[in-house]
Amino acid sequence: MNILSIDVALGAAIGATFFAKLHKVVIFPIELVVLMLTVWIVYTTDHLMDAYLLNRTASTKRHQFHQSNFKKILGWLMVVAIVNIILVCYIRRHLLLTGEILAVVICIYFIVQRKLKIVKETLSAILYTSGVLLLPLSSLKGLVPSEMIITFLQFGLIVLTNLLLFAWFDEQADRNDDHSSFTISFGSFTTRNVLIALFMMSASLSIIQLLWLSFAPGAIIILTLMNGALFFIFVNRSYFEKNERYRLLGDGIFLIPALYILFS
Repeated sequence: MNILSIDVALGAAIGATFFAKLHKVVIFPIELVVLMLTVWIVYTTDHLMDAYLLNRTASTKRHQFHQSNFKKILGWLMVVAIVNIILVCYIRRHLLLTGEILAVVICIYFIVQRKLKIVKETLSAILYTSGVLLLPLSSLKGLVPSEMIITFLQFGLIVLTNLLLFAWFDEQADRNDDHSSFTISFGSFTTRNVLIALFMMSASLSIIQLLWLSFAPGAIIILTLMNGALFFIFVNRSYFEKNERYRLLGDGIFLIPALYILFS
């Protein structure tokens, strides 16, 4: 599930449902399916492109799997894309328009991503966060309250932390496979300091919301747990870098909001 990014796609749908429940808006099951399929298509296309452009065996298990199963995965990608196009025809019109704009931005991202280098992770975080928030935001009416904006910002920071943390772990593999990343451009030490700053920013937002805004403490605890899990990976690098364990927990944190959905 992790190598094929299925957990990432599921996490996107859980994130959208989390924010929809938090802000009391309705999203339909077919829209969640479209979101999951779209996220899977984006991630799988990215992995296949990386695998295709490599002239040797990849350094990571994920890219090795996509190399050895390239034709099969490409075939499934085409089938899923066709199914997704059909399903898109049945989602709400205003959501369709917004989704089309985001789709264009994603296409541009794919075209220029290898030239992005230092901002690759930042743009990826913005696109993923936008995709997750697209469903709940499209159903909101009126101005977005400040406490909602803070939760959106905190989620975006967590996504960015996740991507930079992976880049930090993947430094040697990225060098071997000639991939660009923030860590490749600025080094491991700078990435480590940026990660510490992001952990502190997210923790500060949790404190502000819990102590001063008193906004949805259950949801804030969920976001704090997500940030805390990434910090746990960060401080236990020697353990999590073995067999790419950091990927399992790092991607798995986006399933944590399911606790709020089920029990709040």
